[in-house]
Formats: sequence, C-alpha cells, structure tokens
Amino acid sequence: RLRQILLNLLSNAVKFTHKGSVYIHVSVLKEEDGTATASQRTFKFNVRDTGIGISANGISKLFKRFSQVDSSKTRSYGGSGLGLAISKQLAELMSGTMGVQSEAANGSEFWFTASLLRPQEAPNPDEGALKKACKAMEGVAVALVAGKEGPLRSSLKLYLSKLGALVDCYNSTAEVPGTASVCFVCPVSGRTENGDLMVHSVMDGVIDMLEEHKSMRAVVLVPLPHQAEVSPYKKLPRVLIYVRPVRFGDLCAAALAASQPRPPTPSNREGETLRVLLAARNARQRTEKKAQMMCAGYRVKVIEQAQEALEAVKQGGYQAIVINNPVGLPGPELCALIRDSDTSLEAMPVIGIVSALEGDEHRRYLESGVSSVLPSSSEERELTLAVQGIRGRTVLTAQFGRYPWAFK
Repeated sequence: RLRQILLNLLSNAVKFTHKGSVYIHVSVLKEEDGTATASQRTFKFNVRDTGIGISANGISKLFKRFSQVDSSKTRSYGGSGLGLAISKQLAELMSGTMGVQSEAANGSEFWFTASLLRPQEAPNPDEGALKKACKAMEGVAVALVAGKEGPLRSSLKLYLSKLGALVDCYNSTAEVPGTASVCFVCPVSGRTENGDLMVHSVMDGVIDMLEEHKSMRAVVLVPLPHQAEVSPYKKLPRVLIYVRPVRFGDLCAAALAASQPRPPTPSNREGETLRVLLAARNARQRTEKKAQMMCAGYRVKVIEQAQEALEAVKQGGYQAIVINNPVGLPGPELCALIRDSDTSLEAMPVIGIVSALEGDEHRRYLESGVSSVLPSSSEERELTLAVQGIRGRTVLTAQFGRYPWAFK
C-alpha cells in the first residue's frame, strides 16, 4: 500500500515538473499528538515538487474518481483520474488520510499519513559509526554549500548538527571562510549559462577554495546521474566524493573520514613544487586538467584568455604551460607567440591538448614548436609524464606508441 501511494504521487510530481526538483520528506508524528501507541507509530509523508501547480478550483476535483483537474492537460500528460482517488483510499486503509497544498504555477505538495506497526527493537548497524562520527565532529566548524534554502540544505544541516558539528550555510564555495575545517558541497544537476555541466563548475570552485584554504577538506555529494563526471577528481588531495542520495550512515562515514589527519600533499619526482600555467576555454577540460596536475602536486594557474596567458608567461615563474584552446587565439598560434616573444622562453615546455591526434590542429601544433601533444582524453599519468619528462630534455616530435612524442 505504501509503495503504491508513493509511486502514484511521485509519478505525478515528475510528470508535471519540467524544471526544478521533486522531494520526499518523511517524519514521525510526535507522541503528544495522540497518534502513537505501544504497538503503532504514525508517519507523515510529503511529496513536494516545483511543477505547474494546481488552482483552487482544481484541488476540489482531485480525489474524485475519473475526475481530471483540466481536461486539456489530460491530452498532454495522459491519466485516467483514478490514481489519487485510489491512493487516498489506501491511506485510509492504513488509518491515515491524504491532502494537498498547491498554487497554480508554484508547485504542489501532496501529503498523507499512515499508522504502521512498531518493529521489534533491533541493533542499529550504523550505531558504531555514529558514535565515532559524533566524537570526531563535536564542535567542528562545518561549511555547507547546498544551493538555496530548501529540503536538501535543511536536511543536511540537520544531520550534520546531530553529529555535533557547528554548521553554517553558504550559497557558493567562494563565500566559505577559512575558519571552516570541513566543507560539504552538493552540486546540482543542470548546466551553466555557457552550456557546461554544473558539476564541473562546482568542482572548479572546490579546487579554488582548497587552494586558498590549505587546512580545509571538502566532501562533495554528487547527484547519481553525474557520478561518472567526477571520476577525474577522486584522487584530489583533501577531497572526498560520495554519491547522493546519501544515507545517514554514509554521511557519518564521510564526516569521520573528513576528520582524519590530512594526508601529505603529493610532490613530483624531483621533490619540488612545479608551477604550471593552464590556458583553456572549456570548463570541463579546464577543471579536469587542473585536477590531474594537482593530484601530482603541481601548483596550477588557470587562465582562459590567450593574451593574458602570454603576458603571464613573460612575467616568469612557470616551469611549463598547458594549452587547450584558450579564448582569443588558437592554441598553436599562442605556442608560436610564446616561442617568438622571448629567447628565454624557447625552452619553455609547452604541452598542446587536442581533440584528436590525427588532424589539422595536431599538425599546426607540431609546426608551432610545441614540446608535446596529448589528446583531450589523456589521463593523469599521461599529462604528468609530459610535464615532468620534457623538463631539461630535448624533445623530438615522433610517433611513440599511443603518444605523438618521444624523448631523446
């Protein structure tokens, strides 16, 4: 009965919500409400959406058999008009009731109650992790970046507060102060105004935040559909990634892991901090390549504009430059300008990133004096080998296995 009601309410919520979100909230009615007994407990289920909403006149028709709020919408969305009527009957069979709050164009919130038998007391498998997490998080300053006010932010704040953490909420990672020890970040689904996936934009902000606050850790709770998108960031130092929806036990584990001693920052093979300039346009490529080099212990400066990147290189302080289609100039032209602008830059290791190794862009990179060329799909080891391996060596442009370069 419970499953059938929730399926009906959720299918309606998803059907009528073209943009925004759908949330389920479950609560236990308090003992003083007179709804709880020695053998039963009453639960309230709320299904909230940000869809098209229902007018006051439409609400009066909702729970009647074969009744539709708007016959014109039936042609667009389908439906027999029986789902809500049956759901209300099922709720009443569980000694509950059903209702709705809605306004046209402002979403809807359907709710129902159900009295369920109390289960026999059983040990909580998460109890041990909960105790450890509470001990580790007691009094810890936690920053929570979970969009605007809403169920996601309020529920996570509630859970973290129950662990003893001192939680403050922020709208973006740029607002998080250095006084926070741990930052929980919840990227949302969707795309930015530039068409890039929101998760890459958020990860870019996480990386910048951790560079600014050296003692902070980040726990990123990514939406299930985007778990593959964050795989390049899993090796980042001081970053823990979990997939949401996340259980309270998983949240305890994340909090416990975030409170452990900070691992040492990885260093490159020569034991020094290598400074690399990354000139890139695409947000995803920019963030992924920066993350790959940070995993190797490099200090990475990201610049989108080609002319700005050229000026930064002339000022010095960088040991390598990675070019990935910056704004203003094609990558090969930027490489040629770097080689021609100053004789001291002729030995500057320059790595060009191309979409395909066999193509016009690849050929033009080779003619511009680039040190090596890698595909945009290159992994961390390939990129770090290119940056490390070409330092202090004469590089020959050649075909070597899957790489278009080899070392002399």
